Amino acid sequence: MGTFSGHAIPGSFFIVFAIWWTICQYDRYYTCLKRNAQFTSTLTYPLSCGKFKIQLFEPIMKITLATIGICGEIYTGFDEDNEHFIYPGNAQHATMFCVFGIGAVLDILIYYKCLIPKDIDYTVFILSVGVEGLLFNFHLHGRDALDTRLHTLLIYAIVFSVIAVILEMKYRNNVLAALTRSYFFFVQGMWFWQIGFILYNPYSDAQPLNPEDDFQLMMVPLYFTWHCVIVLFIMLGIGFFVACYHRHLYHKNEVDKSSLQSLL
Repeated sequence: MGTFSGHAIPGSFFIVFAIWWTICQYDRYYTCLKRNAQFTSTLTYPLSCGKFKIQLFEPIMKITLATIGICGEIYTGFDEDNEHFIYPGNAQHATMFCVFGIGAVLDILIYYKCLIPKDIDYTVFILSVGVEGLLFNFHLHGRDALDTRLHTLLIYAIVFSVIAVILEMKYRNNVLAALTRSYFFFVQGMWFWQIGFILYNPYSDAQPLNPEDDFQLMMVPLYFTWHCVIVLFIMLGIGFFVACYHRHLYHKNEVDKSSLQSLL
């Protein structure tokens, strides 16, 4: 993962799933409001295509992306002669992808109503994020000051992600608890991209940063807070558009009912 793409790819995974969860959580919340029903969060959400629902869409996507991540990390972890695996960091990242993939397999077993304990999906997901945090904590060995600070802030986002999933598991009927999980995964994805741009800028004419520059070290936490604010506004924007969509459907249904009553 010691490349720009090595940070951009997992960052994209986190961002895509965070946006997907945010849309689904808002959609379920507003649907429950219209039906005067109680909102209940779930770890995964089906893909709705008209009248049809693809229930296993998310677990299959997780398994596919985890497999791609594992293969990529293993392939790039060998030396130039492809004889020896010399990058332990790649092994850490491959392990992270593997644990998330195991959680997706468990989601499939739950869908087919296998005899497993209640909330085991949340428990394994908490374990997956915890493993990610543990691996990145020891990923800092031998890094310079800039690299260490960047990844330390990523660990903070991971820790808050674990707390968010625990809260969601406990308060399944609270939409804010569900959105908190999406928020911190979104922050993780954005920060992965930021780390890639700072440490492995893809533009060849970019000026490399001094890893011991005090100004840059002070600016890094500021960049992180900017990402937190940007993610907040993006998620509020998604909520606004989903609310407008549901309001449009509500008015359309009311017009259809009025038209039908006038014909009768």
